Amino acid sequence: MSEVSNVEVNITRYAILQYLSTIKAQMSADGDKIDQVVKTLEEIFSLSSNSVDDFKRYSLYPTTLVETTIAGTKALDVKPYEEALLNVETNGKFEPFVETVAKKGYYAGAEEGTIDYLQRHAKVMMKFKEKVKEKGGANNEAAAEAKKTEGNTAIANKDYKTAVQLYTEAVDLSPDGPNSHIYYTNRAAAHCYLRNYDLAAVDCEKAIKLDSKYVKAYSRLGLANFFMEKYEKAVEAYSKAVELEPENKSHKDSLRQAKQKLEEVVPSSSSSSSRAAKSAAPAGGMPDLSALSQLMGGPDGAGLSQLMQNPAVMQAAQEMMKNPQMMQQALSMLGGGAGGAGGAGGMPDMGAMASMLQGMNAGAADNAKTGGKRSK
Repeated sequence: MSEVSNVEVNITRYAILQYLSTIKAQMSADGDKIDQVVKTLEEIFSLSSNSVDDFKRYSLYPTTLVETTIAGTKALDVKPYEEALLNVETNGKFEPFVETVAKKGYYAGAEEGTIDYLQRHAKVMMKFKEKVKEKGGANNEAAAEAKKTEGNTAIANKDYKTAVQLYTEAVDLSPDGPNSHIYYTNRAAAHCYLRNYDLAAVDCEKAIKLDSKYVKAYSRLGLANFFMEKYEKAVEAYSKAVELEPENKSHKDSLRQAKQKLEEVVPSSSSSSSRAAKSAAPAGGMPDLSALSQLMGGPDGAGLSQLMQNPAVMQAAQEMMKNPQMMQQALSMLGGGAGGAGGAGGMPDMGAMASMLQGMNAGAADNAKTGGKRSK
């Protein structure tokens, strides 16, 4: 190795030592084991986490090992095995490429499913990806657009598997170009037709990373999550779509349906509280019990009972039923007429009703005294 390479290696080694020292505080139960590991590695690496000179030469502090790893994966455009496999296996040219490599004996001695096999396969995937990029050159964007157009035609012809393949080829030609977010989103649509909603969601997330304002990515992400019954995520995605295109009725309808499903699965606390309040409070049109108690002459209902047992009152009540004006007044008191004396929200005015009945009682008493004669 050259001197520069040795420095780079030691930077990585020192970052590992610092990382272990960081997680030691989070794993107090295994602190002694971590100390032993650090001591062993320091001997192997010929480094010391307590050395000021080593810190000056190799430490990237305060940048952490995790941060440098994330930055490196983005710069190199590398992915974990499963995700990398997902990106290449839908390309129709990948399988023939693997067969060609296998015929040359590259996988010989490696049993499928073992770490050795996976490592070799990962190298094959990387080599294939490099070849795809090499073929593109300056014409990558034009070629990618052509693949997208072919994919759109396949969608129109309901040939969704072919559409997935064509959009994948577009992505391979231009993984981070000006229209790459469209290729991912279109492939997500094809995945949805095939009911591969998990793959569709992954593609939508990639599209959003490339263009956070591409509304179709959010709407299709909402659709994928909806069919996976991840209603909370569906609501989140559709809400963003509505935010970006507030006049789009389709987005609003989809958001409403997702919210309805979410409410069915996990009722909101506000809705639960509202239902509890309705069950605890009197419904519209239910009498005020305190006023009803006063009308009835107390809890035993003696007042109302005595009035209703009075033949004169009953006769007056019958006369009232024949008089439209008096009936309207009574209905208003009971909350059945518009406006009038009824209480707010249709609540009966029990005080007014009591006065009417008592007035009938007084009128009946006067009639009894005068022999039924009334003054004009």
